[in-house]
Amino acid sequence: MTPRKKNPKSENKDNPKDKIVDKEIEEKVRQETAEKINTEAEDKARSESEKRSKEITKKAED
Repeated sequence: MTPRKKNPKSENKDNPKDKIVDKEIEEKVRQETAEKINTEAEDKARSESEKRSKEITKKAED
């Protein structure tokens, strides 16, 4: 006997559970990306602030 072929129509149907999982994954990735961007922005602002304070200190010493 030959094996039965899968019904291509049933394979193409979207599973609602998969959609929920996909949305959860997308939201998690979105949050992680936002946190990463915020962290990078805070680090950049901190380094610029430190640089400015060093320049002010040098000017005060001169």
